[in-house]
Amino acid sequence: MDDLLYELQQHFRQRGSAAYLVGGAVRDRLLGRPTVEVDLAVDGPALGVAQELADKWQGTAVDLDREHDTARLVLKHRPGRPEIDLKSIAGDLRADLLARDLTVNALALSLEHAARDDWRRFLIDPAGGRADLDRRELRWVTPEAPRRDPLRLIRVVRLSATLEMTIPGDTAARIRELAPTLTQAAPERIRDELFPLLGCPAAADHLVTCQSLGLLDPLWLLVSPEQRGEAAPNWTAGVGLAREVCALADNPGWVAGATRGDVRGWLEQRVAGSRRCREFLVWLALAEGACADTGLPGALTAALNLSRRESRLAASVSATGLRLGSLLCAASVAGSQWLSFFREAGEAAPFCLLTAAARCTADRQDRVAWLFAQYFARTPLARPDPLLTGNDLLGRYPHLSGQQVGRLLRLLGDAHADGLVGTPAEALTFLAGTTLIEEAGEVVH
Repeated sequence: MDDLLYELQQHFRQRGSAAYLVGGAVRDRLLGRPTVEVDLAVDGPALGVAQELADKWQGTAVDLDREHDTARLVLKHRPGRPEIDLKSIAGDLRADLLARDLTVNALALSLEHAARDDWRRFLIDPAGGRADLDRRELRWVTPEAPRRDPLRLIRVVRLSATLEMTIPGDTAARIRELAPTLTQAAPERIRDELFPLLGCPAAADHLVTCQSLGLLDPLWLLVSPEQRGEAAPNWTAGVGLAREVCALADNPGWVAGATRGDVRGWLEQRVAGSRRCREFLVWLALAEGACADTGLPGALTAALNLSRRESRLAASVSATGLRLGSLLCAASVAGSQWLSFFREAGEAAPFCLLTAAARCTADRQDRVAWLFAQYFARTPLARPDPLLTGNDLLGRYPHLSGQQVGRLLRLLGDAHADGLVGTPAEALTFLAGTTLIEEAGEVVH
């Protein structure tokens, strides 16, 4: 990143115009954190400057907000695919900084001074952000700052989590006061601010903070009035289930050694966009725990405009949760019953299992751990490799209909899960005695 900042400095020096690092880039420098975002305030139209840099460095310029003259430069051919957000300096830079959300983000540093050893001397800090950084406190620049964009309310909690800073009383009081305005933000913007918080260490603690600040209640109001009726979520139960899920996900010692790596790897997989299984799991636990009595966890998930895949996963978890709970409580379960659950759950199975484990007693968690091992090992109980294919059956019994083939393969899968067959030859022998095969007519050898 330092090389990129040097190149930017040289470009604007040759251009003869001013450019300033602003916001998080300066904040992270002061905290000694890696600079993962570069925000620049520039002279001239932001899109024009971004296009100029894109032409020079083989990047792409994107118009983010024409009304507020902001643009993004994407350098996709560079390591890490860095992105630079540019905003035109609208008159006075200090006035622009004072319109920001938090004092720790109302900081600027000229690119001319960024490479100097004594760069801290040249900070532009009209709101006292550096002192608040030293105190590790998040404060509004002005009381009106959160009113300009309700997403700033959740952002405070996220920054508190990622920067390990406190939310002082006056900041918290303003959040509680304005929490109902969160419904004014677009659902997808709420989602994109909330989900990174769910991926933070101790995510459940941060959900407790959200609950105490009144930031969870507006989520329920995103569900249509017709759907929610008189129902109300139990956020305490939801946060409690999310806490249990986080504990199991963060410390998978309850599963067998070989399976722990599988669970950790699965948690890091992407569900949609930048959202990982880990974040989505915590969200599902929050929604399932809070809305179990309302029957509407899926509606809460849909209200955040999640992807179709995420909506399907949420629906599967809700639909199969009770059945899985019953199986876990049963004294004896046939292999075909487990296979039936895994078929119904599909790719939602790990979400179902972890959520169920969070609700289980220790002895039943052992059974969930065993099911995880079956799932990742692709055993006949969970995700079996078929002993025979549809083509195998049609080649031997050409008069079978497509529907009959499907029923036979399902029957064979159940027999495989129950340990009745284990080889293709045994599978053919087993199927030969079924009524469907007897009705299918002559065998082709």
